[in-house]
Amino acid sequence: MIIYVYYTITGACAQTVNTSVTIQNVTGGTIAADQTICSGGDPAAFTSSVNPTGDGTLTYQWQDSPDNSTFTNISGATSTTYDPSTLTQTTYYKRITTSTAGNTCTAESNVLTVTVNDVTGGTIAADQTICS
Repeated sequence: MIIYVYYTITGACAQTVNTSVTIQNVTGGTIAADQTICSGGDPAAFTSSVNPTGDGTLTYQWQDSPDNSTFTNISGATSTTYDPSTLTQTTYYKRITTSTAGNTCTAESNVLTVTVNDVTGGTIAADQTICS
């Protein structure tokens, strides 16, 4: 989007100066959806329920976090979708969208949670014999 701004400089001679300001748009979109899996399970691939948008060329970087506060880049996870491998602990994910149409601008998606249910079957005591 281009916004035109006009300035008039006054003094001995009035002069109008025209300049433009370009507003670069980028949105992170929305990723779907939270999941619950068993420990060691493989969650379904993450997809967009609302696609990211922006001016110029868009690139993507997926990030994860064990605590929903400190996110780190996932190596090689640079497409609009991401398919994680097996998980043994609850993990949080988000996608960063970068627009490079002049300036580099970024936007984040929502955070998606994969909850790992690590309930185990436990153990059973010894065999028993009972009366009929």
